[in-house]
Amino acid sequence: MASLLHACLKYYKIFNDEWSYPQVKDFFMMGSPFPTTFLAIFYLLVIYKIGPTFMKNRKPFNINKLLIFYNIAQIMFNGFLLTMALYHLYIPMRYNLLCQEVEQGDSPLDQFVRRMSWVYFMNKIMDLLDTVFFILKKKTSQITFLHVYHHTGMIFLGYAGVKYVPGGHSILLGTINSFVHMIMYSYYLTSLLRQDNKHSVWWKKHLTQLQMVQFVLVMLHHSSPLLMPNCNYPRFISFTVVVQNVFAMFMFGDFYRKAYLKPKKVE
Repeated sequence: MASLLHACLKYYKIFNDEWSYPQVKDFFMMGSPFPTTFLAIFYLLVIYKIGPTFMKNRKPFNINKLLIFYNIAQIMFNGFLLTMALYHLYIPMRYNLLCQEVEQGDSPLDQFVRRMSWVYFMNKIMDLLDTVFFILKKKTSQITFLHVYHHTGMIFLGYAGVKYVPGGHSILLGTINSFVHMIMYSYYLTSLLRQDNKHSVWWKKHLTQLQMVQFVLVMLHHSSPLLMPNCNYPRFISFTVVVQNVFAMFMFGDFYRKAYLKPKKVE
């Protein structure tokens, strides 16, 4: 038993310390995987146990004013991330779209990229509030497996991105994702302000299409390090991203087929 514990501790130190970037160890929630893991467990408890129990004998809360503020904050947050990546990295052509290694130095740009990777991770944590608001409004039909899988998976991917590859090739993933979320929360905000469902189905359909385009772009982008022998970006990370996006593409595609392509049954 003692030898097993010793082996577990040994591999934990390798996983947590030796494989990670020392420059990010003092960032909030970056010291170990436990805070992110506990947050994910608490999130699942809230949406499947605590939240439904709390709302069982209550009417849906009217939180439209809060949602307006939240959506504006998300638009600004994602717009900021998108602007920073474009202005500092892609417009000046400082990043190679085919193979960009992770920054190893401590130049101002290297430190900036690591910090912005962490800020993106914080935004993925903020996204968990989407589900909390569904619970408070008693819109439990929107808390699907796809919704929960996507939100939970993104906080673990965000954590791993900062811990093990803070920058490099994966920055484009966050850039594309920030653009998609900026459009998505703009739609949510418009829906709250207009209270007009006339174009709702049209917007939802095209938002789903935009998300699927995102998955294709990310898959293609992360395929290049796998196909380039001289690319020093971690292949395991690229492989994981490709597999995760293939799975997400399948799930979103299935939702799209059922929601917009499958003929509706006539009563």
